[in-house]
Amino acid sequence: MKSLAAHLGESEEDTKKKYLTPTDAGWRIKETPNGDCVFFDDRCTIYPVRPTQCKTYPFWFKNLRSEEAWRKTAAECPGIGQGRIHTAEEILGRVHEDMGPGGTNDHNE
Repeated sequence: MKSLAAHLGESEEDTKKKYLTPTDAGWRIKETPNGDCVFFDDRCTIYPVRPTQCKTYPFWFKNLRSEEAWRKTAAECPGIGQGRIHTAEEILGRVHEDMGPGGTNDHNE
């Protein structure tokens, strides 16, 4: 939160009010009506300070639970298939990080 607020040049309280929404697990970045992140404008505008939610994408459990889910995610994300190939260990590490200490995260449903 601190790094995001500093990056935006705003207080933490203003950053929370404008850009975040509370969840059972903490805070989540708001989305636009079409489902895009509010910080996405042809690219990530907060990339240097992006939260774990973003660092672990697209390796979220919900995207990896089936080939169909992965194909759907790949169709929506132009970056999939464009970078280096990740090992199974890296992907599992990201899934574990994404799931958090309680074993779930609100975007895993």
